[in-house]
Amino acid sequence: WDPFHLRLMEAMEKKEFGDWKSISAANGSRMNEFTGLNKWRTGELSVAGALYDLGVYAVQAQLYTACEKPLRVTAKHSTERKDRFTEVPETYEWTLEFADGRKADGWSSYGKSANFIRADVKEGEIEIQPAYGYGGQKGRTPDGPMDFRHVNQQVLQIDGQAQAILRNEPSKVPGEMGRRDIRVLQGIVKSAASGKPYEFGDEWD
Repeated sequence: WDPFHLRLMEAMEKKEFGDWKSISAANGSRMNEFTGLNKWRTGELSVAGALYDLGVYAVQAQLYTACEKPLRVTAKHSTERKDRFTEVPETYEWTLEFADGRKADGWSSYGKSANFIRADVKEGEIEIQPAYGYGGQKGRTPDGPMDFRHVNQQVLQIDGQAQAILRNEPSKVPGEMGRRDIRVLQGIVKSAASGKPYEFGDEWD
């Protein structure tokens, strides 16, 4: 729904600046308050801390930038502030590998801050940074800076979903998309826990 991300999707789908060579993405925010409303973020019920809270946005951006689903993922986790993160890791790092061997690196953390999606393409770089907040996005392509008016993403999302229902049209964000993203997150957690690559196999069938 965000015009900066829609522009990136369009450029990658059409290979406007050539095919991609590598992709990198991260979404992290250093958290120093661990009580009150933030307490759930570091608890066992959060499943994987920052990965499910913030990393999902970086994963989805990697997938729509690559325009395909990965074959496998290799991941690891780490924790610097062990006294604060006793139930979930502080940081997750991962590498998605695709059928032709190309890779997309990513990370998510409550210990360090980042907010970007970047693709190295034939004609240069395409990037949105910052990328995942409710506003303030800045993007660029090999042609120069993206020039879009900032919008209320949630308003556009609700309107778009309502219009899809009224018109009996497919949603731009179907349940299958969410299931795909969660499967990748689960693969990251499993790979980090086992120390081995996680193969998605027939999960995409």
